[in-house]
Amino acid sequence: MRNRVIDLASPAIGTHAARTIGTMLLMQLWDAAMGRGYDGNPHLVFIDEAQLSQSNPLPRMLAEGRKFGLGLVLAHQHVGQLSDQVRDALESNSASFSAFRLSPRDAAEATLRLGESSLALGLCRLDDMRALSTLTVDGRQTEPFTLGVARKPVHCGGRSLASRIEQRSVEQLAISDPLGQALTKGRCRRSWASDRLGARIRAVGSRGPATKGPAPIKGMRADRTT
Repeated sequence: MRNRVIDLASPAIGTHAARTIGTMLLMQLWDAAMGRGYDGNPHLVFIDEAQLSQSNPLPRMLAEGRKFGLGLVLAHQHVGQLSDQVRDALESNSASFSAFRLSPRDAAEATLRLGESSLALGLCRLDDMRALSTLTVDGRQTEPFTLGVARKPVHCGGRSLASRIEQRSVEQLAISDPLGQALTKGRCRRSWASDRLGARIRAVGSRGPATKGPAPIKGMRADRTT
């Protein structure tokens, strides 16, 4: 199974540009899904900040994606971010549902999905990294349960984190370096120059001693006439 992560970089390029790129990617994905048919291998698409990608073809993907082996997981902050069309498609075609701490308004709607109205207060007071969830397993809806999400490790500082990332990159990605140091831009330039020089020296050495005039052809005399 191959995974691909695409960062739309909304803070850098702007919401409108990110929404346009996201829509184009979804259209390409939807065309590919319809063209391949379903071969028994599901294809999962996770869309964070789904409110940026809710234009065409997302509603149709939610409604028809199952027959092409396409599954979607949408994450967003609150229900008001979604258009009526996307919200209706989600309510009609999605069975698995998870809700982290919600506003009172969203909590009231979420209890309809969870099947227990008594959970509304609890949804407003959930701890961080906790969610109430219900899933579809073997065609049956599970009872609501608490889902815990592991926290990311807390790093002691930016300098320490940068050092660990650099060391891990050297160990996993970099070509073996006799000095055991990361290749900075300056060292990359020096290394590139020395490699070019070494290549020229090897090329000259492989030619052997210099000769004057063309090499004699086999079967012919090499005598020169004046």
